[in-house]
Amino acid sequence: MEIQAADATFPGYGEDPVPGYLARPAGAGPWPAIVVVHEVFGPSDHVRDLCRRLAGEGFLALAPDLWARDRGGAFPEGTTDLLRLKAFVETIPDARMVGDLAAAARFLRARPEVRRDGVGALGVCMGGIYAFHLACEPGAIRAAVDFYGRLRYDARTPHKPKGNLERVSELRCPILGIFGAMDDLVPLKDVLALKESLGARGHVIAYPRAGHAFLNDGRPSYREEEAKDAWRRAVLFLREHLAPETVAPDAAPSVPVYEEEKKRKGRR
Repeated sequence: MEIQAADATFPGYGEDPVPGYLARPAGAGPWPAIVVVHEVFGPSDHVRDLCRRLAGEGFLALAPDLWARDRGGAFPEGTTDLLRLKAFVETIPDARMVGDLAAAARFLRARPEVRRDGVGALGVCMGGIYAFHLACEPGAIRAAVDFYGRLRYDARTPHKPKGNLERVSELRCPILGIFGAMDDLVPLKDVLALKESLGARGHVIAYPRAGHAFLNDGRPSYREEEAKDAWRRAVLFLREHLAPETVAPDAAPSVPVYEEEKKRKGRR
């Protein structure tokens, strides 16, 4: 599918202008749309590539730059030091982050080439945390995919009052959590706790041999087999909830259906 990509700006939290990267199919639409939430480094090449890949799948994808206000100031530009980046993120209120993302979703819904009932979110790493938070906002989105976002905060603060595990009951749309069982940033016990608590609100997949950032083909952590399978499932999950008529009749399910689940469904 032919795609187009360009910069875009929208009014974010507090009406501050927020720049972003927008990729879309070349046709007129209307298309389902995805708010793509970047990792701690900002809208990297990897995140822009995810936007283009989503556009190639028939979605309009917008990656807001959540650090735009902080460039030239508090944001440690150019660093790969995760401790410095984590310390910076801890100074940013979740209310601002989610406010910007909710504004991005409104911006997408207002575009004539976007299906008003077909806006979702996908986040990677830190972005997975905030895709989950956005899914807790009433009316914000219709589905979310969280790629290995941390599920707990180290400590509650006024800026970070609740981690994702504490917000499961607040979810307002279906969510798919995709994790690596060998992730040293997201403990497997937290992933299992999420799976247990989600119930009918969503699904969790954990790849036994994958660690953190296994989707990112520009990093040593990349796992080709798991990344391809996870991407297929993520795209299919978003199709199922945002544009179900585009799901191929012979498509494999976005989430595995185990024998016990089949038996339970058969007894209903």
